[in-house]
Amino acid sequence: MKKTTIPFLCGGTFFVQILRARRLRKSPAELAKGQKESLSEPELFRRLISIYHLNDFNPAGSSLKTNASHFKQCQDNLILFIELNDYDKHRNFKEDIQKEDSKAFSAMVQFVRDFIDKSAYEQLVRNLLGLIQEDSSIPANEKFFIWPEWVEKQSLITRTEINLPDFLLGIWYYIATKRSAKNITGADTYRSWYPVGKKQYMGNVGYCINQQLQVTCNESARHSTSASVLDGENNQSSEKKQKTSNSSDTEEKTYSKTQIIQNATIVNQHGETNIHINHVDTLNL
Repeated sequence: MKKTTIPFLCGGTFFVQILRARRLRKSPAELAKGQKESLSEPELFRRLISIYHLNDFNPAGSSLKTNASHFKQCQDNLILFIELNDYDKHRNFKEDIQKEDSKAFSAMVQFVRDFIDKSAYEQLVRNLLGLIQEDSSIPANEKFFIWPEWVEKQSLITRTEINLPDFLLGIWYYIATKRSAKNITGADTYRSWYPVGKKQYMGNVGYCINQQLQVTCNESARHSTSASVLDGENNQSSEKKQKTSNSSDTEEKTYSKTQIIQNATIVNQHGETNIHINHVDTLNL
């Protein structure tokens, strides 16, 4: 019998941890008054797919609720439903997340603000870092794109400062491109977290992450990083200008020196008579 990796990072196990960090849902009384539930499992699933598509995803029919449940429990890969086999979507997603004005990043910022409880930021990051660390099928040198660079697993799991939208986006990209056909592999992990007949979460993933975490939801993080790079370029430009200015000053000082001509012959012409001076010891001009 083939041994299964537990825990295993895939779309379903990623989705479970996001659902666990969800803000409080509306009470039955609020729903009875006609208020709509905006934090439903299918809606979270739809928004995650929209981030991958870089466009609003609205499937026809009532398939979303069923597919969200199957995806969470790792019962189906849902490659065709999510279009995880679409090369153009992979390429567009990869190009977009590396831009300063990334559409996916803006959408993920809004996703975090709409759905994730602020008090659960650290829990979510700790559990996902633990999931990545404990997943032995992810090599130590595997890279995740966490703005503004590609970060190896061994470096990522020791980070202390995390911008949550960038972090979630980097993991979602990894899952969409590297684990699109492996969602069902996470079924054993899901069952270990939710044993048969039990609705309460029983997982302990993340216990190995011991560092203090500082987790934020900073929409301007990308602009700040770019500004830092630009400031560095401006400083270099200023240094170059200063060097050029100093060089010019030196040249001007050089040309302002007294010029001395020795052994000069001078011809002075005035009126009808020319005067030739054949030798002058020193002539100052």
